[in-house]
Amino acid sequence: MILEDVGKKLNQSQIQVFEAKNNVVFPEDYRRFLLNNNGGMPQELVQFTFQFRDKNGKQVLQGSDVHYFYDLNELEEVYENLTNEKLIYPIMIPIACDSFGNQILLLSETSELGKGVYFANHESLTTTEFPNWMVYKVSDSFSEFIDLLKPLL
Repeated sequence: MILEDVGKKLNQSQIQVFEAKNNVVFPEDYRRFLLNNNGGMPQELVQFTFQFRDKNGKQVLQGSDVHYFYDLNELEEVYENLTNEKLIYPIMIPIACDSFGNQILLLSETSELGKGVYFANHESLTTTEFPNWMVYKVSDSFSEFIDLLKPLL
């Protein structure tokens, strides 16, 4: 995947500052992505699909796209906004958005919930107070998520 409009080149210490400030740890594959690209917009439209069970236990196939991967500065701003508004847990790191404003989240390595990439639908609220958005697991790792991305036909 070729990315356009990537952010300024990063070094390890810039990533470590973000991690320390927010008490998160990026998985190594995502850290490499930031060091190589620091966000950006896919040159070609890309999509992904995933399955989840709805509240009735029915298997549902969901799809979306990746409009833009956040650079570290944008990531910090979006992370702060989403956690302050209690829309996501602080162990969830927003790494990208789709064309509709939904968020693609990555679990911190410090998470006790496991690992992986999640999709947060901003139009779907939970019945509990926190977090406010419904989140659905897409993949077990950032690398697996990248492998799921296919050109939008």
